[in-house]
Amino acid sequence: MKFFKSDKKMKILFTGGDSGGHVFPLVSVLKEMQKFLKDFNAKGMDLEFYYIGSNDFTLEYIKDQNINLYPLSMNRWKKSKNFFQNVLGIFVNFVSFVKAYIKMLLVMPDAIFAKGSFASVMVLVIGIVFRIPIFVHESDAVPGFVNQIFGKFAKIVFISFENSAKYFNNKNIELVGNPIDENLKQVLNANYNTEDLKKQMGLDMERKVVLVLGGSQGAKTINNLILDVLPEALQKYQIIHQVGDSNYEDMRRQADVTVKEFLENRSDGKHYHLLPFLNHSITPAINSLAFAMMVSDIVVSRAGSGGIFEIAAFKKPSILIPLP
Repeated sequence: MKFFKSDKKMKILFTGGDSGGHVFPLVSVLKEMQKFLKDFNAKGMDLEFYYIGSNDFTLEYIKDQNINLYPLSMNRWKKSKNFFQNVLGIFVNFVSFVKAYIKMLLVMPDAIFAKGSFASVMVLVIGIVFRIPIFVHESDAVPGFVNQIFGKFAKIVFISFENSAKYFNNKNIELVGNPIDENLKQVLNANYNTEDLKKQMGLDMERKVVLVLGGSQGAKTINNLILDVLPEALQKYQIIHQVGDSNYEDMRRQADVTVKEFLENRSDGKHYHLLPFLNHSITPAINSLAFAMMVSDIVVSRAGSGGIFEIAAFKKPSILIPLP
């Protein structure tokens, strides 16, 4: 706290977006910091939280967290887009930069907590201009480009893996790991009986459970891999498969075809539980990440940092599939 003055309300700005991996840790840190509200109020001070990030699906995870939201529309330059779309994207980004500048000028936060991603670039640039203390957290073993660039301007760079330190040009680096959602920890620390949970979740008591995770957006490579092995796998196992919202309808259609045409026993199809997303609910259900993790015998997952730390917390054997 030595970076802040104690004679005014403290405003902390969070920034991130683009993926759940850039937002879930922000929410976890936000929840922990909200526990200090009473301490600040007891000293006659206010502690306020703000978020400037991409206007995409990630807003769903942070909008109910008692935080002031300022979503921005941003576009990356992509070779797959035509020239005019990219030019329009530049204009949209310029407008968003102006909006971010005005919002930060009005709020003038005492600190910025950044998770990286393209969505945070504008905020970090403006933060440097205003000389606002920046704190960066990196989830992955190999840091993203944004965090590597802006990490040199940070008061402290927090890392999840010791190996990440060599990528940052900053002397103030702290190894802290990757935050895990409070609800997951609550379920993890409760005394649940796995067999009872299977009954409540409508799972077969005799079959082992394979949990397949593709990150918040799903992973098409993993989805296709599961479709390939589905006819054989469903003869022995039951599968809980999180495929991502954007992939769900296509996967549902393909899975239906696979079950009808390639399964020797069509009744085995009931053991395939296809879900767009797993939430952080503390109520036993098949679409709750914590309880799906609790009843699983093995986890097949994209090798994102958030998933790795969650699997480790639940002490589950896993097959991790990194990006190319």
